Formats: sequence, structure tokens, C-alpha cells
Amino acid sequence: MIEQADYWRKDLYKLAKVIERRYRQKKWSSISFHNLEKEIFLGFFSIRKLIESKKVAKSICNLNYSITTYPYSTNNLSLWKNPNPLNNYDLLNGISSNKSIEEICNQFIHSKIFIPFIPLNEELVWNLCLF
Repeated sequence: MIEQADYWRKDLYKLAKVIERRYRQKKWSSISFHNLEKEIFLGFFSIRKLIESKKVAKSICNLNYSITTYPYSTNNLSLWKNPNPLNNYDLLNGISSNKSIEEICNQFIHSKIFIPFIPLNEELVWNLCLF
């Protein structure tokens, strides 16, 4: 249970600023990808921890966000054999759905693969979390 939510909120705000800077980042290294994955995970973990500790207003917890999911198109074994895990998903047939912030947190926290999508020599467009 979180006693002093202000410390968690301040750290989460700082983390959000770091992620926001990464959104505009032009050059990416393996360390950049590693740090982004860690920052995203810690951010969603912090949000979930604040929610579970009842330190977030119910009005925020009850919000639903529109997301697009992409169906898995092959069997689980190919996930580890395929050099590009994106090939295992049907990225042309996204399915729109609504998820609560807590459900989204859980998806990122428990994801098996995290791949940020960055077009060649451009900014981060969106994060793809494969489950």
C-alpha cells in the first residue's frame, strides 16, 4: 500500500517527461530501446500501483480508452523462431476495442515482447506491445 502518493506521482511525472523526450528522439541505439522499455514498464507499474492503493480518483479509473489490437496470426512456437516478431501479427486487420487504464497497465506489465515502432530516421510513432 502506498502511504505517500505524492512521491509516486512526482516520479511518474518525471518519467513521463523522459518518455515524452524519447517520443521526439531521432537516433536510437540498443540502449535507447532498453531504456524505453524499462521506462514504459515502470510508468505503467506506477500507475497500477497508485490505482490499487486507491490514490487515483475513481473518475480517472473508470475512463475507457480506445485502442487497436492486432490478431496473432501464427502459432506460439514461431514467436521465438521468427527473427521479426511483427511477422506473427496481422497488422492490416486491427480490431478496435475499449480498455480501462488498469487493463492497459496489465497488458504492458505482463507483455512478453515490447517493440517500439520507429520509421527509418523519424520520430517514435507508436508503441507496439505484443502479448
